[in-house]
Amino acid sequence: MSLSKQLTLLLTLIFFAIVAVDFVLSMNNIRSYLQVESQIHAQDTATSLGLALSPHLGPNAGDMPQTMINSIFDRGYYREIRLVDPEGKELVRNINPKTFKNVPEWFSSLLPLDTATTKQEISTGWTIGGTIYVSVHPGYGYLKLWEQAKKSFQYSLLTFLIAVVALLLILRLLLKPLNRIRWLAERISEGHFENIDPLPWTTDIRTVAQAMNTMSSKLGKMIRKLSDKLNQASHELKTDDLTGLGIQTAFETDLKDLFVTKATGAVFLMRIDDLGGFVQSRGNSNANQLVRSF
Repeated sequence: MSLSKQLTLLLTLIFFAIVAVDFVLSMNNIRSYLQVESQIHAQDTATSLGLALSPHLGPNAGDMPQTMINSIFDRGYYREIRLVDPEGKELVRNINPKTFKNVPEWFSSLLPLDTATTKQEISTGWTIGGTIYVSVHPGYGYLKLWEQAKKSFQYSLLTFLIAVVALLLILRLLLKPLNRIRWLAERISEGHFENIDPLPWTTDIRTVAQAMNTMSSKLGKMIRKLSDKLNQASHELKTDDLTGLGIQTAFETDLKDLFVTKATGAVFLMRIDDLGGFVQSRGNSNANQLVRSF
């Protein structure tokens, strides 16, 4: 796996973990807020009903408590409202078994909402005339939490995708100089000693690129120097020291090349007769002078 893929996978997992943790914390915070809000709402309703029912409790109360509780309960925000007398006898009880089909069951079990139940004692003069119990229906809390979860998930997913795209672009920009360094290494292996120009702006990769440029320059100079020495040695091996002309082996090689390529031409042979006798009678220096002049 390439370095870019490894970095992309690693940073993608990190971004995903961050977004997932943020999403979970956000849901828990919203759930806590809804639970506190429902408890406050239930307490306010119980207090209001307690004050409203205070003058209407007693033997001659009639249907007034039931009517007042129905008017509040019919709004649908409550799961149960009960009114009991001081002896614990239940006077009024309204229950709302309503369920919310728009909220999946797995979501409700994953993020349970505690049903807030509050009570308020109702005083009639100097005595307690009864107690009102109010429970908020959790369905509305689940509905709000579900809608908020969908919005948060959409925003989190959008943020995650934007972060991944930005990550890919940044990694592409940062790792692009590595491709140029690889290209330079391949060119060096092919015998082309070039340089990276302009240099990368990332400090670490810039240092590596400078080192590659230095190596390329030094290798180029070394190879050229060795090549010059090799050419010079090859020329010296094929050249006669005395005359500076090609030796017999070089001549025969050139002649074979002409035969292979089927070239046309002519050979003119000149020879100094009895050069050995001239050396014996006149000496090496005169013989060398003769050959050079010839």
